[in-house]
Amino acid sequence: MEKTVYLIRHCQATGQAPDADLTAMGQKQAEELARFLQQRQIIHFVSSPFTRAIQSIEPAADQQDLPIRIDERLAERVLSSEDLPDWMKKLEESFNDDSVKFTGGESGKEAADRAMEALSEMDDMTAAVTHGNLLGYY
Repeated sequence: MEKTVYLIRHCQATGQAPDADLTAMGQKQAEELARFLQQRQIIHFVSSPFTRAIQSIEPAADQQDLPIRIDERLAERVLSSEDLPDWMKKLEESFNDDSVKFTGGESGKEAADRAMEALSEMDDMTAAVTHGNLLGYY
């Protein structure tokens, strides 16, 4: 069965914390996204539980008076629970080898598997908001 799913990276945010809000630019991007999605007749909205993802899709869902379903599997990938001063190098390493896993984190394969499970359960004409570090594995 064919289906159309729009995978969306959240709009510009104030930071990486789960409760980081959108910036003023991010709010403008969310409004533009709402206009784009309205033209595509989206009927299902799914989001990561992170505030920036929810705020990115709220204008579209509100405009169409539809609920947003929160899916924990769309949450940002945790690279490590420890502070990694060389995190960019570690991130690159994890993209080069999807089995690499750092302390308290998840491998790229683990992140991709949970995201693909969520994607496989989405209905036709769905807009799903997630995070760049997770989208990189689709």
